[in-house]
Amino acid sequence: RWAPLDILEIGTYCGTSAAHMAWDNAGSVVTIDIQPDAKKQVENIGLKNVTAITSNSSNVLPLLNGKTFDICYIDGWHDFNQTYGEYVAFRPLVRDGGLIIFDDVGLEMAGNEMEVFWEFVVDPKHRANHLHPNTGFGFCQKLATVSPPPWAAVVDQARERIRLHTIE
Repeated sequence: RWAPLDILEIGTYCGTSAAHMAWDNAGSVVTIDIQPDAKKQVENIGLKNVTAITSNSSNVLPLLNGKTFDICYIDGWHDFNQTYGEYVAFRPLVRDGGLIIFDDVGLEMAGNEMEVFWEFVVDPKHRANHLHPNTGFGFCQKLATVSPPPWAAVVDQARERIRLHTIE
């Protein structure tokens, strides 16, 4: 039997991932999406241990102050700015040794922004492209001994890498 897991999901969409993470889990799942329909989808699924919040993820961060999660699943907007910003902002809410999972780290788009994002993840990491064909998953383990630089410290370097990928 699994131990209860407290999970934070950023990017609900239709609630399928939240439902899978909540199913047979005595822990809780908090899922955030900017689209009001996402909350309705989750409510229609009817799992009591899932809380859906309609908001921009950055607006929810103060509401979660003091909470910790075993897993943070980031599946929001797939560009460098949003994904790196969420990685740095929500990482402190993940318990030491917990997992941060990123959806679509191999998503091909102009500038390969998700590939550039993945280069800036400083926690121990692993790609699992076979689990999500064409776009892949990225997993990292939060370690207290590692500290990612703030977005402002890396954005210029990231933009240059994105620009170089765009002209290739």
